[in-house]
Amino acid sequence: MVAADPGTKLKTVIFYRYITNIHLLPAIGDIGLDKLTPVHVRAMINDKRRCISEKTGKLLSGRTVKGIQRTLHTALEFAVGEDFINRNPAGKKKRKSSGEHSADPSSAKFLQLNEARPYSPAPRRSPYITRFSWRF
Repeated sequence: MVAADPGTKLKTVIFYRYITNIHLLPAIGDIGLDKLTPVHVRAMINDKRRCISEKTGKLLSGRTVKGIQRTLHTALEFAVGEDFINRNPAGKKKRKSSGEHSADPSSAKFLQLNEARPYSPAPRRSPYITRFSWRF
């Protein structure tokens, strides 16, 4: 079941379910909600930009990747609103002004999801909320 506003169209609910089950759960479903970081989110989105669709055999469209990003952002905003987490890891980050960059942008490297996991904090079990259910 998808938690959506009463006025949400059926087609939209079906899209949310598709994005959640096909893209979000396999990519980040094993990461606890309180452990999910912006690094994980960026790595997943970058990975999706290089992902081949099983349906078409081509790269995922930009529209699909944007839909994945928006669906994740919306779900995490709900989690923030319900006090499951303090901030949205898929939220927009304030950028430094042009004079404050500390590294050469040409040396930037985008991480794959499996490369980003070592940068996340070690898993810790909590008797409270350790995982947000992505199953809609």
